[in-house]
Amino acid sequence: MNYIKESFSIVRHHFYIVIILFLYQLIWGFFLYRFIDAIVVPILEHYPDPHPTETSMQMFLIESQFQLMKTDILDYYLWMLAGLFLIRMLITPFINAGLYYSIHHQDDKGLLFFKGIKYAWKPVCLFYWLENLLILVPAYWVVPYFYQEWKLYDLEHLGISFLPIIFGWIVFAWIIHQLFLFMQFGQVSKVGVFQGLLLSLKNLPMILGITLLLLALLLLISGIFTAAAWIWTGLIAIILHQTYHLVRSIVKVWGIAAQYKLWQSKC
Repeated sequence: MNYIKESFSIVRHHFYIVIILFLYQLIWGFFLYRFIDAIVVPILEHYPDPHPTETSMQMFLIESQFQLMKTDILDYYLWMLAGLFLIRMLITPFINAGLYYSIHHQDDKGLLFFKGIKYAWKPVCLFYWLENLLILVPAYWVVPYFYQEWKLYDLEHLGISFLPIIFGWIVFAWIIHQLFLFMQFGQVSKVGVFQGLLLSLKNLPMILGITLLLLALLLLISGIFTAAAWIWTGLIAIILHQTYHLVRSIVKVWGIAAQYKLWQSKC
């Protein structure tokens, strides 16, 4: 709690970065929404209307399955989705570089976010891509296994059998992310990458505590916003939905600042 309380001053000092993150998430969400909308709406146009019978529903599902399995339409959408995520993976390291550099040099004057992009983007890009590569390594075994099970069992069985695998993958991804976050703190501060790695390994329980506390706070705020959107529908619900993305950006910067405070106290 001390690290979380102390780090909130960093969030206030870097609120312009929160706004940049918010706009970045807003633009990314818009393009992702338009992409999904372009896929879902043409499929739903063939949905039986107004009162689907069992036969018409089966025909709809057969037609949808035929389009996905027997045509190349799925390949087109997968390549488009991969392109969107590639663009995101190219932009995100630059934002991270500016944020990490600015947090470490917060006593200096000027907009250090843009200065950090200039001086730290190369190592941060390298760490970011290595991190994502390591996180995707389990897919080499998980995806073929999922494909084999998918051909043999229904979706309900798959959901139950894959929950432990997905949960383990999430835990693995979280650990990798924290290790690389502290390594990047070490790189930006010139203390050393291995020093940051060692500190993260020694303090994983405390890092987990910070993550869980901020996650609980975010879930609480999410519940409040969702309940309010159900009560006040229309324009207010839209405003609340967009405001929640701003809250997410604040909590994200807050979490990084709290981890930095922990790293700084142990360094």
